[in-house]
Amino acid sequence: MFKLLRSIIAFCTMLALSLLCFGVTIAQESESQPITVDNASSVAQIATLEGHEGAVNSVTFSPDGTLLATGGDDGIVRVWNLETGEEPVLFEGNTGPVNALAFSPDGTLLASGGDMPNIQLLIWNVETGEEMARFEHPDVGLIVDFINNGRPVKIFDVEFRPDGSLVFAVGALQAFIIWNVDSNQFSAQEEWAMGAPTVLSISYSADGTFVATGRSDGLLLTPLDEEGNMIGDEPIQLNCHDDTVSTVAFSPDTAMLASGSFDDTICLWNIDAENTENVAVLEGHTNVVTGVAFNSDGTLLVSGSLDGTLRLWDVATQEELASLSAAEDVEIYTVAFSPDGTLIASAGSDGIVTLWGIEE
Repeated sequence: MFKLLRSIIAFCTMLALSLLCFGVTIAQESESQPITVDNASSVAQIATLEGHEGAVNSVTFSPDGTLLATGGDDGIVRVWNLETGEEPVLFEGNTGPVNALAFSPDGTLLASGGDMPNIQLLIWNVETGEEMARFEHPDVGLIVDFINNGRPVKIFDVEFRPDGSLVFAVGALQAFIIWNVDSNQFSAQEEWAMGAPTVLSISYSADGTFVATGRSDGLLLTPLDEEGNMIGDEPIQLNCHDDTVSTVAFSPDTAMLASGSFDDTICLWNIDAENTENVAVLEGHTNVVTGVAFNSDGTLLVSGSLDGTLRLWDVATQEELASLSAAEDVEIYTVAFSPDGTLIASAGSDGIVTLWGIEE
């Protein structure tokens, strides 16, 4: 997915893991020795999950950590049960690549966003695998397909509001789609302006007081009131990166925001409605940063990149604690921390999901 982002944005601008026996490859412990750090006594590759055909673009853990959902270019969502080790449940309904996944806060629903030939937002019942709702916009696909040499508008990220009442999907041409859980109704902008910014990532703070978006024109932070409405006249522009902001994530306590960029860096921010401050720039990746995620207590940050490395950072000291690679010549597109902070999932261009274990 990220291989196409530069051209898409340019166009828009111009216009306990032994249970994991899924009948798939269980990787041996990585050849490199486990890495000793202050916050995590060891980090090691412990398992790989195979089954997708083509790249895997999104991985996400359920809120209770028992399930891992994965989606990719084959258009299939796989939900792996990390407790039972059963074969993954397949959610089939997307007609093109799945670019983004998100569980509802209570873990009962799963949202999947994708594209080709039309932008799509699907809502699934996690327990039954039933498709609950579907949004498609065929006109957008046709218009952009004609102008953009076969590339339709993409959905790049999906996110539930912390109270679980709404799902947001964001993408190219400033695509913005909302699904109301109670009414089962979708809404989207009526006009799709050529040249509008591409929105690649969206993240809500856990307490619902902020929403951040990573875009082709920078990083925006929006303070929210108790009803979820924007406070003030316009979002706050946060300046740190020199290029497109590709990924954003809040720490669980809302105290910090991490942003990754096409400029190969990660910026850390102290979050305050009155004075949000850039406190660090983390350097080490040599290509686009495609994913960032905090662990459960906000002391660790994991990042993934097109350079093929997964990096672990100490948030307090901004020290790089580990640099890991699952395989040679594999670009990483997505990373996620398990809710209890003991597992990291990563995936990318080779279609294999890698699980990393952390001992504290």
